[in-house]
Amino acid sequence: MSSVSPCLAYLQGSGPVAASCCDGVKNLNKAAATTPDRQAVCGCIKSLAPTVGAKPDLINSLISKCGVALPYRYSPSMDCSKIQ
Repeated sequence: MSSVSPCLAYLQGSGPVAASCCDGVKNLNKAAATTPDRQAVCGCIKSLAPTVGAKPDLINSLISKCGVALPYRYSPSMDCSKIQ
């Protein structure tokens, strides 16, 4: 998840979306090529988001600001096992 560490200020509501942040988001999305990979990424985001103070609405807006299409929206209560 270090690839998205440049996103922390934005996700906490205290900074802009940096180009390095979007690069990390895009690389993470490319790496999640299979269903198990996508479920693992979901699980990481779900467990890390509250520990770093990331706001759910900013997680979802970051994805669109970086031009990444995901088949789901982040929610603290999402079931990652249902992600295909």
